[in-house]
Amino acid sequence: MSYRRRPHRHFAHLRAEYTSPSGILLLLEGSSACFSGRDGRRQDAALAAGVYRQTARPPLPVCAGGGGLAAFYGEQRRTRVEVTVVFWVIFGVVVGACIAIDLFMFHREAHALRFREALSWAIVWIVLAVLFNLGVYFWHGKQRAVEFLAAYLVELSLSVDNLFVFLVIFTYFRVPDAYQHRVLFWGVIGALAMRALFIMLGLTLLKLFHWMVYVFGAILILTAFRLLLKPSEEVELERNLVLRLARRVLPLTPDYRGQRFFVRWHGRLAATPLFVALLTVESTDLLFALDSVPAALAISQDPFVVYTSNAFAVLGLRSFYFVLSGFIGAFAYLHYGLSLILAFIGVKMILSPIYKIPIGGSLSVIAVVLVITIALSLLFPPKESAEEQSE
Repeated sequence: MSYRRRPHRHFAHLRAEYTSPSGILLLLEGSSACFSGRDGRRQDAALAAGVYRQTARPPLPVCAGGGGLAAFYGEQRRTRVEVTVVFWVIFGVVVGACIAIDLFMFHREAHALRFREALSWAIVWIVLAVLFNLGVYFWHGKQRAVEFLAAYLVELSLSVDNLFVFLVIFTYFRVPDAYQHRVLFWGVIGALAMRALFIMLGLTLLKLFHWMVYVFGAILILTAFRLLLKPSEEVELERNLVLRLARRVLPLTPDYRGQRFFVRWHGRLAATPLFVALLTVESTDLLFALDSVPAALAISQDPFVVYTSNAFAVLGLRSFYFVLSGFIGAFAYLHYGLSLILAFIGVKMILSPIYKIPIGGSLSVIAVVLVITIALSLLFPPKESAEEQSE
């Protein structure tokens, strides 16, 4: 809102009139105060009784006691910040408690994770995500809750597609079943740190350079074509830069030493193959984050929504691996659906400066594509998968 000031002769009794372009005339007199316009700019004005003459819009609220609109909107912003801080604390406490329980109670001793135990933990993480999103709905509104759900579904679906890479890594390094959970546990902790870094970097770039929306959108579309033409089954670990560098730089033991990452070997500290497997998991997740973070930022640019939705999906990833590892190949058409979702989100991001696709519509597209591709995979499995299941 812009103002046109018409000063009066007598300065002793300060009086001012401000006329906005929308047709609201403010007649104010008395002590100095600060008004905040609809576009966030603040103007000094004289405040007293606050007599309004309105022609277009309802009068803006005025706080008594000399606070003016600055106090009113400042209180609103302060309340929103306090609520967000409370949710950050709740998120940290819940996630930290679950991780501690998982590590120190259920996996204090290395053991192969059974299907029932993995399924129970997968359900726990899904329920926690749903309950957390209900809290977001009641305290932050429907818009943020739908954004959370859409970002969570995208991250979860992309993570499921990435499970095959973990299976290839464990097969390549011949990681014993009892130690696979430890690798994925610390891999997820590293993934949470990388997600936080990538999300902050992405949001900073979008704030500083508006044209980055086109760059991120193009990355998503290129990733969609790459996934369509070259599914994730084609994994070449020998070309992994981190793996090659680790083999050259780190002293390595020839075999596993329990679930330890480092041991004393020939008088010096050496890494075990388990640590090299962890490094490979982290490096593949780093590349995976380059695709998933722009997809989440295309749905929402609220750091709270983006990070918490990503975190809940990533935290459930370990359990989903042990649940789905036996029949990952059954989802033969999932990568086609993921390719379509990434292309849609990329186009959505590129069009966002011109037209914003409603988040409800985006969520519907994501859900429908996932349901159709999963249903097609289960109803019409490829011949090779059908023969393997019959055997």
